[in-house]
Amino acid sequence: MAGLAARPGVTGSPILTDTLTYVEARVVSMLDAEWWAGGRLRSGAPLALSLLREHLPKEWLGEWAASRERQVAEAWRRRGLR
Repeated sequence: MAGLAARPGVTGSPILTDTLTYVEARVVSMLDAEWWAGGRLRSGAPLALSLLREHLPKEWLGEWAASRERQVAEAWRRRGLR
């Protein structure tokens, strides 16, 4: 993280000060966390998945879509929704 602007957060974790927002949390169990702090550091457009997808190299799109489908299916399964 050398060269990145940061400050210590509530938990002592580094907060990157050039980002739009941040969240500090402690993992309690899989898919659950206790939120400690968070906030907006500056204004700007957030990085949405649609924007990310637009900027991925074309050869990565198939792998990205398959990975996302697996992750969503697993999250649903672990919550007993499928």
